[in-house]
Amino acid sequence: TENLPYADQTIDLDPNVRDAWGLPAPRLTYDWRRPNELARVEFMMKKMEEIGRAMGATHVWRAPLGPGAPGAHHEGGTRMGTDPKTSVVNRYGQSWDIPNLFVIGSSTFPSMSGFNPTLTIQALAYMSADAIVNRYKKNPGPLL
Repeated sequence: TENLPYADQTIDLDPNVRDAWGLPAPRLTYDWRRPNELARVEFMMKKMEEIGRAMGATHVWRAPLGPGAPGAHHEGGTRMGTDPKTSVVNRYGQSWDIPNLFVIGSSTFPSMSGFNPTLTIQALAYMSADAIVNRYKKNPGPLL
C-alpha cells in the first residue's frame, strides 16, 4: 500500500555519524508503522486472503511483519512540487536552487503508488527532456 507523505519523514545529514571520508552520513527518518499505514496493510492482507479463498485456497497464512517495511519501491528525497519552500524541484525536475540541475527519476515523487513506478518515471523523463530541449536551451533559467 502507499504510505502518505508525512512532513517529518526526511532524509538529512546525520550530525553525529560520518562516512569513510569523514563526511556526514545520510540519515533516513521514516516510520511505516503509523496507524494509517498499519490499517492499510491489514486491509490489504484481508483482501489477499479473501481473493485466495475465492480462488480455492484451502490454507492461508500470514508472515508476521518484521522490523523493515513489508515491501518497498524507494522514492522521494528530492520532492517535486510547486513551492520551493516545501519541495526540491519543480514539475520539470528542475532544481529550485540550481536552474541548470534537473533531477529525473522516482526520487522526485512525494509518495509512491501501489504499483511499479517505471511508466510514471518514463513519462516524467519525457516531459523533462522536452522542456529542457524546447524551452530551457532556448532561454536558460527557471521553467515555471
